[in-house]
Amino acid sequence: MASDDASVTVELTTESSCSPTAGEDGGSPRVRGGEAHVFISNRQMSTTKDVIISVREKHGSFRSAVPCMPMSLALVCCLFNIFLPGVGTFLSSFSVFCCGFTRISSQRAFLWNLLAAVLQTVTCIFIVGWIWSISWGMTFCTLATEYKYEKQVRGKQHQSARWTPT
Repeated sequence: MASDDASVTVELTTESSCSPTAGEDGGSPRVRGGEAHVFISNRQMSTTKDVIISVREKHGSFRSAVPCMPMSLALVCCLFNIFLPGVGTFLSSFSVFCCGFTRISSQRAFLWNLLAAVLQTVTCIFIVGWIWSISWGMTFCTLATEYKYEKQVRGKQHQSARWTPT
């Protein structure tokens, strides 16, 4: 352990999982699956420790309301959002009551998704709603994939724990 006069430096580095891996030039490590590396160094001991912590992103109201659904339903909603902007989002708003879940309450998620569906449909004539609808559909599939992965990895360890989407 370090004494009171020791200087401790803590550096938290997080990067997008799409960014290239750092090279030998002392760059930050690549972050995957919501994990980040923390480097702790102490001048007296001249050691560096690598600790993995969990990082949770903070999302806005619309993004927090996106439901995590089974992959088959997520794909159907994504396809609807690609070809009929807002329809997949409208269908996904009802999934929070039967087979999907979000970070916020079901009623609030339903209302936010309903509002998003209406806005996507109305603004699709300006192309903005269509692009938003496609990105929303891709988010459905991303959340379903992350949930499936988390369920496989932690299924046996935490069968009673409920996963919350990031």
